[in-house]
Amino acid sequence: MFGEPVSSVLIVDTLDSDAAPIAEHLLRSTARDSSGSEGTLQSVSSAGLSGEMGVPMSRRAKSYLSKRGISSDGFTARRFDPHMAYSNQLTLASDMAVKGVLLFLAPGAQIYTVSEYSLTGSDIPPMERLDDESYFSVCDELGVMMARVAKRATRNKTF
Repeated sequence: MFGEPVSSVLIVDTLDSDAAPIAEHLLRSTARDSSGSEGTLQSVSSAGLSGEMGVPMSRRAKSYLSKRGISSDGFTARRFDPHMAYSNQLTLASDMAVKGVLLFLAPGAQIYTVSEYSLTGSDIPPMERLDDESYFSVCDELGVMMARVAKRATRNKTF
């Protein structure tokens, strides 16, 4: 996957309520904004390893995206199923623990952590228990990471 444009990306976290859907929406928006269209990126989705299916993203996630002019209308959480990793060209895990589970559940799928693929320094921490200041700081870091993912995934660029 390094060096090849991709058309579909799945982002997976423990729950599909904070980091994963924020990253999904930021990646879709970033890929669209930088190219004027979706470019090669045709599909961006998210899922959680656990949690309730069909629930909306968290209040803070919606607020963060709304302040950036990104609509979260219609989003509902999905639970990861191995076929999701196989049907997407690239699967991004929020951290090494999630990556380990994904590699066990979907051996042979193209799976990286967000920090590995974006060539940034740290994994995404569990966001559900963060105070607001830390939460929105992590959201901003996700924005930087997704801009780097978009550049690498859609235009075959390194940094």
